[in-house]
Amino acid sequence: VINNAILNYSLTFKMLGTKLVARRTIKFNKDIVTSEEYNSFKEMFTTISEADAKQIAFK
Repeated sequence: VINNAILNYSLTFKMLGTKLVARRTIKFNKDIVTSEEYNSFKEMFTTISEADAKQIAFK
């Protein structure tokens, strides 16, 4: 979960019966990212990309 002035992001998983449901939500709080915010913005997207690339194992 990422919540800040630039964006809100969450990735959640839950079981519904025998199905695994993944839900990814991203909401941009700003239309323009300033040059001062860019490095933080880039790091957030790296974190999001890494979270999206994770694999899930089933037993």
